[in-house]
Amino acid sequence: MVQLIASDIDGTLLQGTHELSQVLFSEIRRLKRNGIVFCAASGRRYADLRRLFRPVADDIAYVCENGAIVYYQDQAIFRKGLPRETAEQIAAEIMSTPSCEVLISGESAAYILPKEKNFLSEIQPFISGTVLQTASLADIHEDMLKVSAYCREGSKTCAREFEQRWGQKVNVAISGECWLDFNTSDKGQGLSALCRVLEIPARDVMAFGDNYNDIPMMRWAGMPYLMKKGITPEQAGVKASVTERVEPVLQQL
Repeated sequence: MVQLIASDIDGTLLQGTHELSQVLFSEIRRLKRNGIVFCAASGRRYADLRRLFRPVADDIAYVCENGAIVYYQDQAIFRKGLPRETAEQIAAEIMSTPSCEVLISGESAAYILPKEKNFLSEIQPFISGTVLQTASLADIHEDMLKVSAYCREGSKTCAREFEQRWGQKVNVAISGECWLDFNTSDKGQGLSALCRVLEIPARDVMAFGDNYNDIPMMRWAGMPYLMKKGITPEQAGVKASVTERVEPVLQQL
């Protein structure tokens, strides 16, 4: 029995577009009427996700920042940030890497220390809510939930080097064409925390994803689905169904 449906956003619900479909919103409303919780699970921040899901923003749950913070009914019910020293070391390394910019996610705001003047305009399609430009990491006075590298040459280009350097200490995940995320949680842990609160077992959870940062969620959920144009079940190391879109699967429930 399906009690909760979690879905990644970029590459899964958004495939070459910047807006979610009205069909999806209709299905989320129908699911809610039938007692099924919908959860947006993404590397994006809470403010970004609420903007995307504006018509149903108060009707769903959110696993944000690749699992670093989870919201339900507009309350943060789970947090797992980076140790401060580790976060600052990763951020410094990103800033010293050519063609990379750093974005640091806190609960109240995102922070940038741009090397290029156009960095903020570059990331406007991905970021909403409060974004603060700061001159120093010491000026950030809240927990660092996640550190992200914006890789202008593509996240896959720099992923191996960062993985070799930091993979034993933190989770390093490709979360988009240009984004590489560093944190101590993952979507599987975030989804598990949500389901503990809601008392929903993993076997009753359906999850959709397309990329490597979705693998922990795919492995945790009892009914995983991967996008046809994303990573394969073999690459994910999980027995999963494959679909081109999320909405038709929801309509069949």
